[in-house]
Amino acid sequence: MDNRVACEWGTYIPSGTQRVNKRAFFLLDEENRIRYSHDITLKPSGFDLVWILSNLDSILGDPPPEPAPWDGPIPEEEEMPTGEIPAPGEEAPDFEVMESHMNPVALQDFRGRRVVLLFYQHDYSLACSELLLDYASQRGEFEKRDTVVLAINRDNPYTHRAFAKEFGFNDSHLLSDMNGAVARRWGLFVGGAERAHKKAVFLLDEKGRVLWSEVLKTQESLLPAREILAKLDELAD
Repeated sequence: MDNRVACEWGTYIPSGTQRVNKRAFFLLDEENRIRYSHDITLKPSGFDLVWILSNLDSILGDPPPEPAPWDGPIPEEEEMPTGEIPAPGEEAPDFEVMESHMNPVALQDFRGRRVVLLFYQHDYSLACSELLLDYASQRGEFEKRDTVVLAINRDNPYTHRAFAKEFGFNDSHLLSDMNGAVARRWGLFVGGAERAHKKAVFLLDEKGRVLWSEVLKTQESLLPAREILAKLDELAD
């Protein structure tokens, strides 16, 4: 709780209000020597667990690398949004990210259907688990309205896959914005040590324009699926 381990491992972020650890991966051999490490917070796109597992023999057969110096706190320019929250009537900023099976998914892939786009903070957090479980339970109602529900946060595809299986969400519709680029472009990035997404809901029409949106005030707040279904019906009239 005093972050002593994170400080010793060089993964502590001493800025912001949360005072949390960076996301980092370490591979240790039988003698507890570090054979591979990766700073996922700063370089998420370079982290490939499948590659690591398939190359274990070669990684463990090499001499252990010298400890790398800590890169320091995340630069302020990487904390700032690069865009503003899109308003109703505006075209939603397009993006392409990976879903839980490592397949690329672009927002424009869903043109011709209405889209509910959920920005949320973390898989397995209480409020977010309740949120995704609620929307998963109403999947049939969204399908009746020819509407697809997409959910995006900074968790990696492997976490998404396990989360979707446990909570019944469509795993191909859980999207990974691991470096926060999408959230920054949409004006929904929380900087500092937290480095997460604000919780928000967007309704997009068949042409990818924003019909309606709401940015929730706290990460604990919820916007039930039934309210979104009612809003879809209202906008369809």
